Amino acid sequence: MLPIRNTRTESFDHLRFLIYGSPGSGKTTTATTFPRPLVIDCEGGLLSVRGRDLDFVRCGSIAELREAVETAKVHASDYDTIIVDSLTEVARLAHEEVTGAAASHATTLQEWGRVVSLARRVVRAFAHLPQHVVFTALARESRDKDGRVVRVRPSLPGRLADEVSGDVDFVFYLGAEAARTEGRMSARSMLTKPHGLIFAKDRTGVLPQWVEPAWASVETLLATSVEAPQAIVAA
Repeated sequence: MLPIRNTRTESFDHLRFLIYGSPGSGKTTTATTFPRPLVIDCEGGLLSVRGRDLDFVRCGSIAELREAVETAKVHASDYDTIIVDSLTEVARLAHEEVTGAAASHATTLQEWGRVVSLARRVVRAFAHLPQHVVFTALARESRDKDGRVVRVRPSLPGRLADEVSGDVDFVFYLGAEAARTEGRMSARSMLTKPHGLIFAKDRTGVLPQWVEPAWASVETLLATSVEAPQAIVAA
């Protein structure tokens, strides 16, 4: 017989985040404000956090990403947060794994399906780690036939953007254009809820529409709301 549990006594210490935005918007810098982070660097670009005394492992293949998952498990007591920087690059590595690094043919629908499936397995392996997990990704603007932007979402192939967004507790958009629409001229704000054409998500429902791009701000807002744990479960 399965034990009956209650949301008031259940611990929700490990949360999953996706932070996405345009290049240079501050995704990596924001992610590394989370407590005791280990960075899984898929881009080879940590210049923005140089001098921060951060531990990282560099991954250039799906095999190395699998090793990174095992490394994070072994060092679970040493790090409170695992940062995967970035999912856009993970998807590229999955594409490379499926089609071959030197593939010159157009990717078939069947191959794209395998790419998405492989990337999804990698994402879920990280998402099940016993730490906070922060994924970063680039933003993608979808345009209509007249060139008008009709949607802004994480830059991931096929249905992967929707699936990853469903797997995490929070999807934050970090970008200057969204900030300007609210009279904010600085890009240093994160959108936590859908706004206009831009997708964002707060599974708890307790965060304001805009938060400062730092773990301390998010943690304080969540900790001061007694509804947060129940909302996480109910979503």
